[in-house]
Amino acid sequence: MRLPRIHLDRELSPGQTLDLDGQAANHVGRVLRRRTGQKLVLFDGRGKRCEAVITAARRRCVRVCVERCAPCSLESPLAITLAQAMCRAEKMDWVLQKGTELGVAAFMPVYTRRSVARPDEKNHARKMARWRAVIAHACEQCGRNRLPRLHPPDTLDAVLAMPTAAACFYLHPSAEARLKDLKPADNIVFAVGPEGGFAQRELRALTAAGFTGLNMGPRILRVETAALATVDAINSLWGDA
Repeated sequence: MRLPRIHLDRELSPGQTLDLDGQAANHVGRVLRRRTGQKLVLFDGRGKRCEAVITAARRRCVRVCVERCAPCSLESPLAITLAQAMCRAEKMDWVLQKGTELGVAAFMPVYTRRSVARPDEKNHARKMARWRAVIAHACEQCGRNRLPRLHPPDTLDAVLAMPTAAACFYLHPSAEARLKDLKPADNIVFAVGPEGGFAQRELRALTAAGFTGLNMGPRILRVETAALATVDAINSLWGDA
């Protein structure tokens, strides 16, 4: 049986006794119905994986003892940064979840001219907390022990100002280049527009910054499909898929 995996954002070491927080305790104790003496896996999100045993399991508290720890990497050999234009909440969650499963190294939520979601300082912290939880749960499921980096939402200028990667491109249905035309690279930044696509001045800015327009085929893809299909294709051609 596959051991349950729980993310704990803290230093982990053998011999520690830890109380799982409310959500994790509920998942282990009430959803999975794990009991005293059974084992689970803890990971810190920075690459360390630990085996632990449950020493107490009550309704609102699950206590565990860390037995052994070791670094364990299931990371893609490609450093893929996905600059995803802000879109509807459920689509952003889907991109973060599945992108994590596919091996994305970093996510950059980007406000663009046609983004449905607009900058909102009041809800900024809440959005970031939800997105971090989505990413952590995806890592629990897929086996990654290192959480992808999550940048705070920013404008497209932040993407354009990033240090130059080996491959920089943006998706556009009328672009001439295909993925097979690009030179293989292990450090990649690619941008995906919102539901209405990038505005013309944004396309000009991307091109001026050295981004190549990329066409992923003759069919028009939804935002979330375009992002994830591209990550999968990159991994298939250049990565570990």
